[in-house]
Amino acid sequence: IKGIVLGFAMLASATASAQPNCFQVALFTVDNENVDTEEEARAAAIPEHRLLQIQNAIVNELSASFTNAKVLVSEGEKCPESGDSLLVGGKITDFKKGNKALRYLVGFGAGAQKVQVMVSLSSGDGKLVAEGEIIDRKFAGLIGGSEQKGIKDFAEKVVAFVKQSLAAK
Repeated sequence: IKGIVLGFAMLASATASAQPNCFQVALFTVDNENVDTEEEARAAAIPEHRLLQIQNAIVNELSASFTNAKVLVSEGEKCPESGDSLLVGGKITDFKKGNKALRYLVGFGAGAQKVQVMVSLSSGDGKLVAEGEIIDRKFAGLIGGSEQKGIKDFAEKVVAFVKQSLAAK
């Protein structure tokens, strides 16, 4: 079962072009200091390599969907500071790695995988274009599903959010 993209808010988007020529994908952040809930504690415990996997999956999905645009990671080469470029970023608010064996052997939600992020889309000149919450859950799958498939599915939802945001302006 796939997750959903929850409502997103469109903000001042006059500076964002219909087809950006450059995307910059930031490493999603976690809040290690304000940990008041179980979800925040799980998000704070996400390993750095998992954040890199999520970033790389988003880069790959954006590259496949926007073939005429450059897609860069924020730690490397920079997009021009203009309305023709967009920064994709976000804050992880919950993360459950899940357990493939439990999903396969037990089912009924045991071993579920979850990625929940407040995603933001900003123009190259720093103006917020859109933000929204994306949740991807895996309860089952062929032989329990795979973690990599879950991250790829999440990246697809981020790209769908970007496309919705650009279409709505």
